[in-house]
Amino acid sequence: MNNVAVAAAHAQAKLGCERVLIIDWDAHHGNGTQDIFWADSDVLFFDTHCAAPFYPGSGLIEEVGVGLGEGYTINVPLPETAGDIAFEKVFRDILVPAAEHFKPDLVLVSAGFDPHRNDMAMNLTYDGFKVLTRIVQDIADTHCEGKLAFVLSGGWVQPFLAGQRCSRGA
Repeated sequence: MNNVAVAAAHAQAKLGCERVLIIDWDAHHGNGTQDIFWADSDVLFFDTHCAAPFYPGSGLIEEVGVGLGEGYTINVPLPETAGDIAFEKVFRDILVPAAEHFKPDLVLVSAGFDPHRNDMAMNLTYDGFKVLTRIVQDIADTHCEGKLAFVLSGGWVQPFLAGQRCSRGA
């Protein structure tokens, strides 16, 4: 499932948003989102993830989009030990200027939490997530009147939940 891509397409088609910034912070590259907007200049896709060889193996820095979408995909593969300082530097030095140039109408965050130091990779702390969130909030406040949504990303539980029903109490 790609909730962020669906939300971006809906915002463009039904809510009048012309330019959508999608930020993906996850240990894994958002290859599905990248593929959907690969040739689209109305969506800026910014993705930090663990550098290859790490599943799914995509997200090289050279992957920047094609045609009208060339330059609207920004991949920042980071080492597994990156940590707070590296993430903050990437967000301030790459994302903020890109957003300034793009001027989004809406900011969507595909928020994976496996970069946390107690999870899979990337050594990000709770304070690191707080700093990234503040940077993203500032981008939304500056460019699109605070229009910002965080969406929990990942599809790891999807196969388990397929066909399952929720039941109310016992």
